Amino acid sequence: MTSCAWYRDISENNLRAPHKLDPPQYLGIDELYKKTGVKYEKIPDSVCNDSEALQRLPSERKYKFHDYMEMHRDVLKDYDNMMKVFYDEHLHEDPEIRLIVAGSGFFEVRSIDDLWVRIHVQKGDLLDLPPGIWHRFVLDDKEYIKMLRLFSEIPTWEAEFREKTENPPARDRYRTAMAAMA
Repeated sequence: MTSCAWYRDISENNLRAPHKLDPPQYLGIDELYKKTGVKYEKIPDSVCNDSEALQRLPSERKYKFHDYMEMHRDVLKDYDNMMKVFYDEHLHEDPEIRLIVAGSGFFEVRSIDDLWVRIHVQKGDLLDLPPGIWHRFVLDDKEYIKMLRLFSEIPTWEAEFREKTENPPARDRYRTAMAAMA
């Protein structure tokens, strides 16, 4: 089961708070996938705690590129600006695949019916966000996360921000893929 996924309220106060509806509306793994296309997997702590196992994971799973991203005020250059960029709603042409190796935070994704789903991720959570899904990220109240970023292709590092374009081609492909799943 995911650490926790739920439909998010619309408040923008204290972004590091849970932001659950009242009453909360949780999504299980299957429903998360059906509503968003997001795949979830739990990786054992034995892998996350073993640097050699983490080193092998990308090649064992046939990823072509990987790196680490650590977010905390003391380690992330231009922290305040970067956190704003990560929270701006955007999408990518490629999948966004993240394994949380330490810390925690919130990925937020738009469901196919344009509702926000908040996913609280923590150590061992592997998320695979499909290309074309509107999403954003914010740290939780612990204000620290370290992620192994995995790429099925060499990354282009391009994001398309919703405030600049409402309907990029990747979004159309996402809608088509989601319709085929229904």
